[in-house]
Amino acid sequence: FLWNHIVQKMRMNETTEEMLVQYQAIYDVGLKLSEGQTLSRVLFHTLEDATKLIHTPVGSVALFDEKQGEMYLGAEKGFSEHFTKVMRWRLRTGGLTHAILNSTEPLVIPDLHQYPQFDNPVMLNEGVRALIATRLISGGRIIGILYVNDFVVRHFTQREGMLLNLLGSIAANIIDKAVLLESAVRASITDDLNGLFNHRYFMKRL
Repeated sequence: FLWNHIVQKMRMNETTEEMLVQYQAIYDVGLKLSEGQTLSRVLFHTLEDATKLIHTPVGSVALFDEKQGEMYLGAEKGFSEHFTKVMRWRLRTGGLTHAILNSTEPLVIPDLHQYPQFDNPVMLNEGVRALIATRLISGGRIIGILYVNDFVVRHFTQREGMLLNLLGSIAANIIDKAVLLESAVRASITDDLNGLFNHRYFMKRL
């Protein structure tokens, strides 16, 4: 009995230490993301740190284009070049993206082959089996989805879902600011009517 108690105590200590390391990692991510980087760098670091925290080889970040009602690929890791050919897709009621966007908690799917609404040939061809994803919300607006995937059937834990949700909450606000900044910069160097580069842009380039 005493030995079992000691072993249980050791396991609890190991779990606590592991949680502290993970929370420290998320804190470091927050500091790194807030250093005023470009949108592409923010998305890259968000995805890189998410896959490290959850220990998966593959993942992606999709952003929401509210005007077009579409999702578009912002960053990816671990996929083939064929995956990046599908840059945009429309929301479909009852589909996987729709389910993630309507879930207040991270959506966990241990085996995508067993998910009845999952019929994405791109993901199937990539060999993705497991998925955990959380929506990215900033200022009450949905700005995207953070996906973390695995090539094997996997039962993600409740703590992994909590970690991904926490990381997504931190990253969402920073991604939103980076999107707004990039839009402002683009607006300042392009013509409002035809979208072509304006005189200011050419003078800057010269």
